[in-house]
Amino acid sequence: MSTTAQQVKNPPATPVNYVEVIKDIEEFYSDHTVPVYCPVSAATVQFKPLSVLQLKQFIELQVSAGKDEYGVLPGLNAITALNNTILQNATEYSKDKLLSGLTVIDRDAIVLQLRCSVKAEAEVLISPESDETEIIDLKSVVSQVKGTKYPAKLKSKKKKFDFGSGSINLTMRVPTLQRDSEINDRFQKHIIPTLRKGRKFVEKNAEQVLSSVYFLELCKYIDNLVIIKGKTETTVDFGNINNFDENLLLLEKLPSKIVSEVSSFMVDVRKYRDEIFSYTNSDDKRVPLDIDIALFAGI
Repeated sequence: MSTTAQQVKNPPATPVNYVEVIKDIEEFYSDHTVPVYCPVSAATVQFKPLSVLQLKQFIELQVSAGKDEYGVLPGLNAITALNNTILQNATEYSKDKLLSGLTVIDRDAIVLQLRCSVKAEAEVLISPESDETEIIDLKSVVSQVKGTKYPAKLKSKKKKFDFGSGSINLTMRVPTLQRDSEINDRFQKHIIPTLRKGRKFVEKNAEQVLSSVYFLELCKYIDNLVIIKGKTETTVDFGNINNFDENLLLLEKLPSKIVSEVSSFMVDVRKYRDEIFSYTNSDDKRVPLDIDIALFAGI
């Protein structure tokens, strides 16, 4: 065979135009959006499918969490990653509207449905103390979420507490993604100095660290406190992130009855969340599904 004929049969490879390849991939994402139902807002929002880079990040965070006994920072980092994924993959609405319009319950619904769109089955631990796992059908959980109507009484709640010369009026609300993100970011800066003091110091002060996490969660569910005394009315806005440190200290000084009311509201929200994000296990029992980065293992 002549050299000329051989060149015709095996022409030189055309260089890859990576700019065009990326454009094609973006077009694929646009053509394969996932309609996701958000139960609190009762809206369906279009999201791009998860990317390999995002799945890689979830795996790295899961490995990091496994190395941390208390999981405070890995837990905060995981929430940040999930919130960022929602912002990056939403194909409609502005960033501000997504953050202020969606709640932490909606985040669980979005993450679940995006995960299900990749693979409808998931391998979950039977119990934290066991290495045994079982395979569950995510489609059935998604159907439950889509078939639910979020109760208005669990969106917000008000409670009045009277005292001798006035009253304290408490307003509670399911935290939005914006509130959740802002408080987590501020708390992370607050707790890092403690964690940097080393493992022995953290172990010695474990109760203080874990109680701080508990009060952090309570803080997210308080919208405001209005203290009325005679003609004087003072509003403490827990949504103002600039007053986070002061509000956290104030929360610790509130009467236990008020803190108990916030805790009760938070428990009611989570109870409802556990009901709709649940599955039937191998023992025929209803079990809440943890919506976190561990859900992406085994994809």
